[in-house]
Amino acid sequence: MTRSQTTAPTISRWKQRFEQDGIDGLDPRHKGSQPRVADAAVQARIARKTQQKPADGSTHWSCRKMAAALGLSKSTVQRVWAQMRLKPHRLDGYMASNDPRFEEKAADIIGLYMNPPQQAAVFCVDEKTAIQALGQLDPVLPLSPGRAERHGFEYYRHGTLSLYAALDVKTGQVQGMTAGRHTSKEFIAFLKGLVARTGWAKEIHVVLDNLSAHKTKEVRRVKGAKTIGVRTGNWLSLRQAQSLLGAPDPSTLKGLRDRAVLAVLLGCGLRRSEVASLTFAHIQQRDGRWCIVDLVGKHGRVRTTPIPTWVKVMIDSWTIGAAIQQARVLRSVSRDGLLPGDMTERVVWQIVKSYAETIGVPALAPHDLRRTCAKLCRAAGGELEQIQLLLGHASVQTTERYLGTKQNLVQAPNDAIRLSYCQP
Repeated sequence: MTRSQTTAPTISRWKQRFEQDGIDGLDPRHKGSQPRVADAAVQARIARKTQQKPADGSTHWSCRKMAAALGLSKSTVQRVWAQMRLKPHRLDGYMASNDPRFEEKAADIIGLYMNPPQQAAVFCVDEKTAIQALGQLDPVLPLSPGRAERHGFEYYRHGTLSLYAALDVKTGQVQGMTAGRHTSKEFIAFLKGLVARTGWAKEIHVVLDNLSAHKTKEVRRVKGAKTIGVRTGNWLSLRQAQSLLGAPDPSTLKGLRDRAVLAVLLGCGLRRSEVASLTFAHIQQRDGRWCIVDLVGKHGRVRTTPIPTWVKVMIDSWTIGAAIQQARVLRSVSRDGLLPGDMTERVVWQIVKSYAETIGVPALAPHDLRRTCAKLCRAAGGELEQIQLLLGHASVQTTERYLGTKQNLVQAPNDAIRLSYCQP
């Protein structure tokens, strides 16, 4: 019994069956359950039907309603939903942005949250409006043995209040203020109080939504407060940039296209929209070298961007492989190796994201490669004014923020001014 891992009653039962029916008595009495009907085709039918609205106008399917519609049992529907992790009764919300620069702005804010500037305060500000200020008409009766504390049902309306709140991203503390109205005047008073309580910070960054009360001229004139717009984010080192550039497979047409996109972003510092709209007419020779001329950037500013030799080689490899010589330089590539049309800004973003994950750099946006271009130019000894012209910035202060420039008090630049002087 020990060797067969069974019990004496079981052995006795099978011995008795053999004595009565011979070999036939050893056949199992129970053949098992019937085969499941939820094969791959049935699962596909259930999944496809689940994605459709019920014909009776219900908001979602129930297992019994789905079973009746497909002629199955409710248990079969339940098992398939559990295997596919489908929950028709669950509902999640989302918000889609129609701003073409949404990813760029999101990267700025995330960079500001994750890596704030030194000696700077970062606040996330929002408000709750139309809060009812209610007062009890009847006194509160205290608790007593066998009775809970009791409040009267009737109340008096004192109007509505607005609550302003600012979350300190670094400490997690919240500073708030209530006001009887919800206009830019009350919001300015809240900002001034916030600035007064943050006297230690050399910079105060306030992240706001697009409410009209936040965008008045008076708000922008508040001394010490600065609305979001600082270009903070990720930079790649030279080694990381080289790994990113080598990630695409140059043996495929898509790999040639992707490598050309990354090269233009890293080597020329173009914006995502500028990459998508780049045409052959833009690429011309100026002063004996290849350049991207008459490039219309942000706020309609026109600039000329030099093309490094290695970038031109990668662009030529793509255009020769794709056999294109006019219109848009960079195109969409299908799985069959065809060119169905022009490339969109979203495709540029997807290219950067996919290859960034390949080299182990998460949350990398196309605009981060523009910052990397500026950073590598500066590290190679490039002049700040020339980098400003390369990127098309309106002011050199914007370029400094791209570079994350910090003041060096140990090796100050004015120490290099060697003027002679005479002691009195």
